[in-house]
Amino acid sequence: MKAKRLSVILVVMGLLLGAVGAAAQQDPTGKKCAIDGHPVKDKRFAVVVERKKSVKYFDDIGCAVLWRASKCMPTQVKCDAVTYAFDYYTGKPVHVRAAYYVYRSSVKTPQGYGIVALKDEESAKRFLKEFGGDGKIYDYEGIQSLVELK
Repeated sequence: MKAKRLSVILVVMGLLLGAVGAAAQQDPTGKKCAIDGHPVKDKRFAVVVERKKSVKYFDDIGCAVLWRASKCMPTQVKCDAVTYAFDYYTGKPVHVRAAYYVYRSSVKTPQGYGIVALKDEESAKRFLKEFGGDGKIYDYEGIQSLVELK
């Protein structure tokens, strides 16, 4: 999984030239979720998708995963190009394909999907130790199928 993750990260970073999108640099708190219209209350669970002429905000990572599956199906990699989650501990943006995710942890997320993004594997392991529950660590592709099954 590490070799696959590294190759995906390198491709994405090549596309982005290491730049963080302008919308991801700003706090999404208060913006309305593109799925349910609820305001983003805690950016640690939010996702920001920057597209050519618009920015989509999601108050729960699970909402972003559902939107991606329905609206970006034919062009998912392109759709992910400028998409950021926020690290649970630091609140800093992390590209969705570079992040590690803990699913179904004991932490409650805004819409109950139970997905938390973390900047690296060390942080994900720390999160599992700290919050326990029935959580597991996934990459972005891994959480796609889990949310679609919910």
